[in-house]
Amino acid sequence: FTPGSAFRKMYNPFLSEKKIRQEKGLLNEFEPDIMEITEIEQEIGFTIGSVMVLFFPYMTEDKLLRSDSSNLSFHAASVDYHYVCKKIMGELIESLALKGEDAYIQCDNGFFNERFFALNTGLCAKGLNAMAIHPRYGSYGFLGLIVTHKKQKEYLTIKKECKQCKACIKNCPGQA
Repeated sequence: FTPGSAFRKMYNPFLSEKKIRQEKGLLNEFEPDIMEITEIEQEIGFTIGSVMVLFFPYMTEDKLLRSDSSNLSFHAASVDYHYVCKKIMGELIESLALKGEDAYIQCDNGFFNERFFALNTGLCAKGLNAMAIHPRYGSYGFLGLIVTHKKQKEYLTIKKECKQCKACIKNCPGQA
C-alpha cells in the first residue's frame, strides 16, 4: 500500500465509520484509537511512504495433525505470536534493505487497524462476523504491518468479497 491520495480517500471514510461506531458504543477495547494519518505520522516520527500487510497463519496442516494431543488453543501452544511475528517482520526489513531506514512494525497493538489494510489490499475478505477472512486459512491467523517512509512498489489484489456461505456462523462455538 502506498499512502497516496487513493489511500487517504479510503482511510478517511473508514475513520468516519469508526467514529460513528464509537458514538454508538460499538468499539471494543482492542481496537486502536481513532487517529488521522497525520497524527500517526507524528507519533511514529516519519511520513508514511508504504504499508506492507502480512498474514501469519497459525492453523496449518502440521498443527492440525498434532491437535488431538492437546487441549490448548493452537496459538497458545507455542512462543507468543507477537514476538514471533515482530521477529519475522524485523528480518523482512533487513532483507528488503530497509535496515537503517525509518520503519515501524506492528502486530495487534499499535496505531493502525490491521484489518483495514488486509481488507483494502485484497489480502482478506470481510466476513459476516466482521473478521478478516484469508482465502486459504480463514480467520486462523494474525495480521502484521511494516510501515516505512520509503516508497515500495505497490501490490494490490482484487478486493475480496465474503461468499455469504455462513460457515463462520454455523461453526461458531459461541453461537455468535
